[in-house]
Amino acid sequence: MKPLKEDARISVAMEIPKRDQGLASLVNLGSIPFPYLAPIAGIFIGAHSPYVRFHAYRMLIEQLVGTLITGVLMASSLAYSVWKLKEDGVLDSTGLHTERIDWLGILIKSALTWVLFALWGVWNTLNSLKDALEAGRGHVPSKPRWSERMALKWSGLAKG
Repeated sequence: MKPLKEDARISVAMEIPKRDQGLASLVNLGSIPFPYLAPIAGIFIGAHSPYVRFHAYRMLIEQLVGTLITGVLMASSLAYSVWKLKEDGVLDSTGLHTERIDWLGILIKSALTWVLFALWGVWNTLNSLKDALEAGRGHVPSKPRWSERMALKWSGLAKG
């Protein structure tokens, strides 16, 4: 991340006002307990600040992608569990056979799932803290990722 400067992508050549840096930082911090509400509020609160809107849009895009990935993983996990129950003979045409359930497998899979969700939460929290620090410094990415390129465009901070 580098300070905002004029180049082919950035349409603003001035320093980011401290107020905007603070608001962008608060929106990033707010996304920890309120992952959808904070960026949506940031889009409206930062209506006159492309810098605040950039941070809000980036957070919202990344949250939506994270939710989509989590949903796909959960649906895949559920489908695997149902398939495994059918394979083990727990679910068949004669009914439900609970004595055939692999409880140890279910407990291990559940524990692993919750550990992965906890790690995902820690990563999101640390990422939000890092983004809040960068927002407070008035930095924009010098080599934006795809989500940051979209946010730069949607916020009006980048040309075209």
